Order: sequence, then structure tokens, then C-alpha cells
Amino acid sequence: MIGIIGKKIGMTQVFDADGVVTPVTVVEATPMQVTQVKTLETDGYEAIQVAGGEVKEKKVNKPLKGHFAKAGVAPKKHIKEFKVENVADYNLADEIDLSIFEEGEIVDVTGTSKGKGTAGVIKRHNLSRGPEKHGSKFHRGIGSLGAASTPSRIHKGMTMPGRMGHETTTVQNLKIVKVDKDRNLLLIKGAVPGPKKGRVIIKKAIKASPVMHMVVKSILAARRQGTQSAKTRADVKGGGRKPFRQKGTGRARQGSITAPHYVGGGVSFAPKPRSYRFTLPKKVRRLGLLSAFSAKAGENEVMILDDLKFDAPSAKDLAKILANLGVADKKVLIVTENAEKNVYKSSGNIQGVQTTFVGEINVYDILNHDIFLATKGAIDRIQEVYA
Repeated sequence: MIGIIGKKIGMTQVFDADGVVTPVTVVEATPMQVTQVKTLETDGYEAIQVAGGEVKEKKVNKPLKGHFAKAGVAPKKHIKEFKVENVADYNLADEIDLSIFEEGEIVDVTGTSKGKGTAGVIKRHNLSRGPEKHGSKFHRGIGSLGAASTPSRIHKGMTMPGRMGHETTTVQNLKIVKVDKDRNLLLIKGAVPGPKKGRVIIKKAIKASPVMHMVVKSILAARRQGTQSAKTRADVKGGGRKPFRQKGTGRARQGSITAPHYVGGGVSFAPKPRSYRFTLPKKVRRLGLLSAFSAKAGENEVMILDDLKFDAPSAKDLAKILANLGVADKKVLIVTENAEKNVYKSSGNIQGVQTTFVGEINVYDILNHDIFLATKGAIDRIQEVYA
């Protein structure tokens, strides 16, 4: 996916024809040139290497000077590699400029975030602080990090103070408000990472429809199940009496044999199955469905049948219908107005074919199939419910 190297200039605002103000980030993106074309035969993968940005020749070392000279381009400040679908479309010294972007297009911007230095847990991890009264003696501390004698260590991944920021960050689905090719400027709406004069990489968005992505993510999260499980000391049976008398033995007191340091005892910080489910507003789910319908219609992947009913389950008859429609070798989602038991059973043994009805349709199933095959009754019902 081709992109361009830019420099973050700062922020400003623009007014549209209706007088609505939009805050934007100004990014300067001078034309880049192709310095290397990588192919499967020579490099094992297909990509192009581009270079951009002005630099004094004395600041370029000899190996890079030779590399630029071989490509027939002047020395550049930044070098970046992009994977493309067809490297045959690019030649050495070809120029890539802002003409690859259009106003209103959705892009992903990658940059190095602003460094914050060493930060505490409240700023770095958004933890809560303690009481502000003098007597608490706990205001902005770390808090508990784990048990003392068991496990006698701090587990990895604990939220602790440390370096904050100065990390490679990608902000997705930002909108290009204006493209100024004469001055090599992009006006982008949204949070562009990094400080002023920082380098950013701008590429076409891989999730052009954030709504559909969110809906699909929620569907898959609801289907996901946590399988890791172990018993804590509260789940282990036994331990009603103390393992030995508490005094006079010379040993430390022990309250129960279910403690983690006993064989057969519970596990400290034991993993438990968790739910990954999260919900989205009804309007967002509805908008995701409409976007999925529009995407399928725009790609001519929607087919409509007058009706589809069987007196008895018959995979042979359904396979014949799909073959006549020319979709026997594709993934097909069959949608009926109501639950058709015989159609559902007929599709059970046909690979790549799934049957559902209007009341159970979802964005993931629509996008996960090549063809959206629906009856007229189902289409009318969809328009009635979702229009």
C-alpha cells in the first residue's frame, strides 16, 4: 500500500462554504522518488523503496551516495519502503507526490509520539490517586504490587512508573480536508502523532469504514471465549483444619493446606475465563449493516431470487441452483425473509454456503462471504427494517 513521507508543520483551521470551522494539522509532503524496486526473484517479496526530504550532500555517507547514484536521484533525507500490489508499475527515479490522495479520503498516519520523560503511574497509566488529606500518607504512590510471601515477586506487566511517550504510534481513519499540490501541503483533520517538524508516514486507511470495523470487532469479541482456568485457594477443597498446631513446634503458623505453597493448594493470581464482550449503540450497529449492504451492492455482489423454498431438505437441489447462478465455487450467504428450516438443512453439507434470515443477519457474515444471495421477500423486509 503506497504512502508518502511528510513533516508535521503545525495546526490551523479552515472554513467550509457554510462557515463551519474545522481544526486541521498541516503536513508538508514534498515529492518522493523511487530508489529501489524489490521483486520476488531478488528479494523474496515485492515492494518499492522511496526517498524524500532535502538534505545537504555532506551529511550523506558514501554507501547511501552510491545507492542514490545507482537509482539516478539526488541524495534524500528519509528512506521508506512500501509494499505494493504490482511493482512493475514503478521504475527507478519515478516521482510520487500528493496526487495519490484526494480531498475527503480516509488515511492512517504513523509517527513518533511526543516524549514525556519519566512519568508516574497517575499520568502514565491513568491510575487513581489516594486521599489528599495529610493523614493518609498516600497521595500519588504506586499502590499494591502483589503479595509478599507468595509469590514473593512482582508479576510482569504491572503498571509502574517509567518512560512515557516517544513511541511509534499510528492513528487510524483520519480525514484529508484539503490537498494543496502547489505548496505540497496536506490538511488533515484529527490527532496527528508527534511534535512539530516530526516525520510522519501517511498511507491510505486499511480500515476505511471504522463503523463496520467496530461492529465486526464487537461480533467476534462476543464469540470469543476464555479457556484458561486454574483453582485459587478458595476453589480447592479441604483445608478445614490447620495442618499442625500453631504454637510450640518451632515452625511458622499455617492456617490451611489450601495455601499456594502446599502441594495441591490453590494457585496465586490464578487465570480465570473472562468475557471479551462489549456492546455498541443500536444506531452504530444499524449504520454498520447499512454500510455493509452498500459495500456489497457497490461491488455487484448482491443477487436476488424470487423465492427459495424446499418441501424437504435437499443439498443436491440447492447445489444445482447455485451452479446455475454461477456461484458454486464462491462463499455464499443465503438470506431468507423468515427462518426456512429445509433451506438451512440443505446448505449444511455445502462448503462455503451459510443460510440465515433477516432477523439474524449481521455485518460479519455479510462481509465474510463473496455473494449476498437474498430472496425478494428478504430484500423487502431489509428495506422495511433498516431503511
